[in-house]
Amino acid sequence: MRNRYISVNLRTKLILFLVLVFLIANLLILTDGIKMGGDTPYYLAGAYDMSSIPTKLGYLFLISFSQYLGLGLKGVIAIQILCSALAAIAIYDLARTILDYRAGILALILFMYNPLIIRWNSFILTESLFISMVVISTWAINYASSSRRWTWYFISGLIVLYTASIRPHGWSLVPIACIYWIGGSGLTRKCKYFLIVLSATCLLVFSPFSKGIQYSFSIEGQRQSSILANYNQMQSEGMVVWGFSRWDLPMPIKRDSTVEEIGSRSIAHHPFWFIRLFCSRILVEFSHLRPFYSLRHNLFSIAFLLPLYFFAVWGAISLKRKPAVILVLIIIAAHIAFIGLTWADWDGRFLNYILPLISALASCGLVLSIDYYRSSQSRKP
Repeated sequence: MRNRYISVNLRTKLILFLVLVFLIANLLILTDGIKMGGDTPYYLAGAYDMSSIPTKLGYLFLISFSQYLGLGLKGVIAIQILCSALAAIAIYDLARTILDYRAGILALILFMYNPLIIRWNSFILTESLFISMVVISTWAINYASSSRRWTWYFISGLIVLYTASIRPHGWSLVPIACIYWIGGSGLTRKCKYFLIVLSATCLLVFSPFSKGIQYSFSIEGQRQSSILANYNQMQSEGMVVWGFSRWDLPMPIKRDSTVEEIGSRSIAHHPFWFIRLFCSRILVEFSHLRPFYSLRHNLFSIAFLLPLYFFAVWGAISLKRKPAVILVLIIIAAHIAFIGLTWADWDGRFLNYILPLISALASCGLVLSIDYYRSSQSRKP
């Protein structure tokens, strides 16, 4: 049935051609120069002394490795583009696994030619590499579960750990991978429950990334700042968008409130305020609309994201029993929770981390809707 549309050989040639065009187009970025972001000096300094910075070590290692090979920052950009091409192939295979090759090709196109994603390839920032590695990690987790080979479990584990070392957002992939693999194994239900609880306990007790999370919450990168003090400040100020106070929400707590006052008193007595703050951050991030964006940018966000979300929901509901869909939804949910508990970024970059996964679901939903329309038309007299 699948081969009715495009033969396997032609399908492979089409995918390779699209990826090749993507690589050539992105490599031309190097001729326009390398772009720097606000955190670029921090990464460049940290690459020379990793011991001074406890987080995002995966990206710092990439910069150091490129400098060691004599490739400089152009080498970093080239590696980011290469990883982006690998992620395009991974998102194709993930969507193909969920539905068929048509969804895979659509997901690949939505990933490679999405300006919200590919624009980060020219920056010396974690975004490009992290976006690609989240896709590759998701594919690897699912592939290891389906193959049930220890070699792939090991390789996938390394991929997931490296992804987690790039940004604190990635650490949610570690327990998700463990639970997904245990749930998909052939063990008895009691053994599965025991291993899941054991894995969660070990991750909480022996968490090696606590310093990284602490640093990620520190305001203005001040290492000596307390995670609890800064988190309290974000909650008490009602911070919705990082660096944009006009959208802060009023909160029923003092600015200098302690974590006990926020947790045991305010949240218990005023749950609505914190639920509203949680949901506002998620809504703002997923809308990708900001008053300081251009009208053209905001209109593009509406025109592109609304249909994408619609077909993603359609695909997720229609294919909700597929293990790969469950994995994708869990990863998206974990990321949504991270945004709700912290903040929406002023440039909307947090959405980009899971936008390829949403696009994969949307591709499946679009193909299903086309098939549904065709079948309904064929039934008409």
